[in-house]
Amino acid sequence: MCSGSLTISSGTVTATCGNVINSGDDTYAYGIAAKSIAISGGSLEVYAGKTGDTISKAIKCTEENEKISLGGGGEVGQEISLKNCAEYDGGTELPQSNYLTQSDPTTYFGYSTGQVFSDDNNLIYTLNNTSQTCEVVGYVGKTNEISIPATVKYTSVSGSKNYAVTSVATAAFGDLSIVSKVTLKERSEAFTISNSAFNNSGALTEFTIEGCTGGVTIENYAFRNTSLESISLDTDVLSIGEAAFENTKIESVTIGPKVQEIGTEAFKGVTTLTDVTFPDSGDVVIKENAFCSAAEASEEQTAPMIETLTLTAGIKTIEADAFSDCASIKTIIVSSVRDEGDETSTTENSFPYKMRA
Repeated sequence: MCSGSLTISSGTVTATCGNVINSGDDTYAYGIAAKSIAISGGSLEVYAGKTGDTISKAIKCTEENEKISLGGGGEVGQEISLKNCAEYDGGTELPQSNYLTQSDPTTYFGYSTGQVFSDDNNLIYTLNNTSQTCEVVGYVGKTNEISIPATVKYTSVSGSKNYAVTSVATAAFGDLSIVSKVTLKERSEAFTISNSAFNNSGALTEFTIEGCTGGVTIENYAFRNTSLESISLDTDVLSIGEAAFENTKIESVTIGPKVQEIGTEAFKGVTTLTDVTFPDSGDVVIKENAFCSAAEASEEQTAPMIETLTLTAGIKTIEADAFSDCASIKTIIVSSVRDEGDETSTTENSFPYKMRA
């Protein structure tokens, strides 16, 4: 929220954008840029700054000699509260995953002010007015469970419009330590979980995909280095990117018939993974090193701990070293085969050395 002046006389105004403004040698986190702010009977919530920070850093006036007035002489904590505040050490950058950042008072992530907004669940979106779609670019809430809706309503001075939510942006939840469960609700539009969308989001343990008939694409590093234990890949997922689930804690995974590709190092270092189920139909390509070890040379087993590998007619290609690090494999079962002339393609080193003919 950016304005020349702001007066609050009743109710609550919430600023869900933590921004950056440069002043001399200092960089401040703040929630509202204004020439003056007067609070006489309402309250102001600011999602910015760091816990226990001062008002001058949470709310920065854009001109000298302007002021913040707390009407009624109340204490700061009663009129202005800092919410979901990330630690900030006074450096030149703030973590984008916790709140939006800006280098000037009129743009956020390169979008104009009118193209960024938050919903009631504290998800932050950027709007595409041409396609009437939007993208999740951040989260400023405190709850650890969130649901990504199929559509959101944005209201401006010209009226209200519904926007289809079609993606989670690159690094939107990266390094965020609060969210543990995410649900992707039913939708007919194609959806993309972009590169590194949840990378290093350490608290994340569960991601549910429900009724996404338009298909879901999981891009590179999307869930790398999370605590993910469960994700549904069996119905609507179209592809799994490179290192998408590297170093997660998934124990079992079912690959659906719509999956076209399991990317290079997709399940690298997932030592908890003991069971992988492939579809009986489809054209899955398992890229090289898809289920590889976390280290090239290690005395410790750092590859998935699959003991029985069942190959099905839904697998089109198994590339080099796809399972070669999985020394735990004891049995390979071929449960179904593809039609003659369209047999599953493998290489001599697709599997552990001891399993090769």
